[in-house]
Amino acid sequence: MIGLKLQAITNDPSRSQTDMADIESLVSIHGNNLDWSLIEEYFKLFNMGDVYKKMKGK
Repeated sequence: MIGLKLQAITNDPSRSQTDMADIESLVSIHGNNLDWSLIEEYFKLFNMGDVYKKMKGK
């Protein structure tokens, strides 16, 4: 789901605020059960590595 949200942001930057809020909600709910290395790959794939670092730091 997170990968799809990142792709949606890339395809339509006007969605970024909504989709990032969705990503943050997913992380908040499922954070301990997420595959963080896979999520990092998704962020890097869509040239959002800096966003990943900020989010992971929270």
